[in-house]
Formats: sequence, structure tokens, C-alpha cells
Amino acid sequence: MPQPRRSASGTFTAAEYRRLVTESSFQEKVVQTAELGGWWVWHDNDSRRNRGGLPDLILIRPPRVIFAELKKHDGRVRSAQQKVLGLLADCPDVESYLWRPDDFEAIEQTLARRGSASRRR
Repeated sequence: MPQPRRSASGTFTAAEYRRLVTESSFQEKVVQTAELGGWWVWHDNDSRRNRGGLPDLILIRPPRVIFAELKKHDGRVRSAQQKVLGLLADCPDVESYLWRPDDFEAIEQTLARRGSASRRR
């Protein structure tokens, strides 16, 4: 596998970084950010026996509840995941998101907000 090229400054370009980020490392970063912000975090470490579609993370910090599906830059959302995210979007006061590494600034802003949900996607 070819090594990613580094820019003149010695860092990876944004496109190269996106290709290198795994869903697991992205999830670790999101979980760490959430926990530092006082969120209770749930993730099923072995979902093979569960019904498909439940998002990767459930985050709770009253009065807010967030369901977050995490995908790497080019990760595909399965139909069961799309269905559940659609059902969640129809639930008042429940926030549901599909997050990718490029969304990290928005993720930090979402997790920093206090009070009731003001935005869902």
C-alpha cells in the first residue's frame, strides 16, 4: 500500500488525512469529546446479535439525547441505518446525526450546546 504524501510543511493534506482516519479512531475522538463535555455515552461493542440500524452512539446529557451514526469519510450508510435515522428524525426533542470526520468542528459545537435541542439533521 503506498504511503500518503506529506505536504511541504510535513503534515498530511486534508484529503490524505480523510483517507487515513478509521471509523474506530474517529469514534474514540467523538466519545472523548462527549465525555469531557459531561455526556453519558453508550456504544454497543458487539452488535452482531442486535437488529441492524441503531446508530453507533447514544449520548445523554439532560435535557438532550443524541443518536449519532459515525462513518469514515467514504463510509456507506446501510439501508437499515438510513431507516432508523429517518425514524429518529421524526421524534420531537431527539437529535439524530450522521457524522463524518470532516464534521468535527460542528460535532464539537453540537456537544457544547446546553439546554434543549435547537437543531437536528
